[in-house]
Amino acid sequence: MNNFGFCVECGKVKENKQISHCNECHSRHREVFHEIKLYLMKYPSATAMDIANNTNVKVEQVMHFIRDGKIHVKF
Repeated sequence: MNNFGFCVECGKVKENKQISHCNECHSRHREVFHEIKLYLMKYPSATAMDIANNTNVKVEQVMHFIRDGKIHVKF
């Protein structure tokens, strides 16, 4: 049975349709998440806009991590 799918971020064909991202996008997601976590460790009361304005992370990506419950910030 065909086990290929498409990455939800870049649209590339990926080998496992059980996961949502290709290896490249997954790796980039981990790097972005790590950058956000480091910023929040230094500035625990930061808002989503603070994170976006002071890192190389788009506010949409920050909001995605918030919606997924991976990070918690003040609004």
